[in-house]
Amino acid sequence: MSLLDMQRQFCSFLVDGPNVLDQYVPTGATPGLAVYHHAYRAQLEECMRETFERTWAWLGDDQFHDGVRRYIETHPPVSWTISDYGAHFADTLDALYPDSPEVGELALLDWTLRRAFDGPDGMAVTTETMIKDIDWDHARIHFVPTLRVFAVRSNCGALWSAMASEKVPPAVEYFADVAAIRVWREGHRCRFQTIDELEMRALNHVSNGASFAELCGNLAHLLGDNHGASAAGEFLAAWVAEGLVAAIG
Repeated sequence: MSLLDMQRQFCSFLVDGPNVLDQYVPTGATPGLAVYHHAYRAQLEECMRETFERTWAWLGDDQFHDGVRRYIETHPPVSWTISDYGAHFADTLDALYPDSPEVGELALLDWTLRRAFDGPDGMAVTTETMIKDIDWDHARIHFVPTLRVFAVRSNCGALWSAMASEKVPPAVEYFADVAAIRVWREGHRCRFQTIDELEMRALNHVSNGASFAELCGNLAHLLGDNHGASAAGEFLAAWVAEGLVAAIG
């Protein structure tokens, strides 16, 4: 047997695959191997409970354990740090709960908030520190590096906030229109906000390199010439006030 084949079989053993290792294990070493078998999964599950705390609270112990078990079986760690483990857990939950999108969206919110907490620092501008002599025809808005935006179909933000405040979560609601959540870190505090499709499109447009003038033109195309510039100005004012903007230049 090649080393690669043995490594694959050992990996299969760790995630409860067929145990074909007994023939290679010295007599009396099986109990030690069993300890390693348990410790591998237990450490990964403990990491997942820390990262996906609200998802765990929403699902309960048994269903969360089943989801984590499925994830461990299909997603071995690939990073040097265990804090990176769990990047695709929301996809696993989407597959397990296709009729309950709030489950995967809670996991995605948990994960994105954790990434924001661990993300790079970035000083946000304020209304007082903004450069006054800005050429708005060419100005570009640069967001703080922790900003992330993802679409949602449920009121997962309200569910998450209620559980974080140790309150009874509201009933699950599914949006008739497209909505999104933006996540960012302000100082040492991670924040998120549920937003509508228009703001989501505006954020994505700017993140992809559009200038402020181009944002105004895009919104004018959607809202009409009389409302595009005012909507862009309102978005920018809100983004600055909430600590999303790192620079305008």
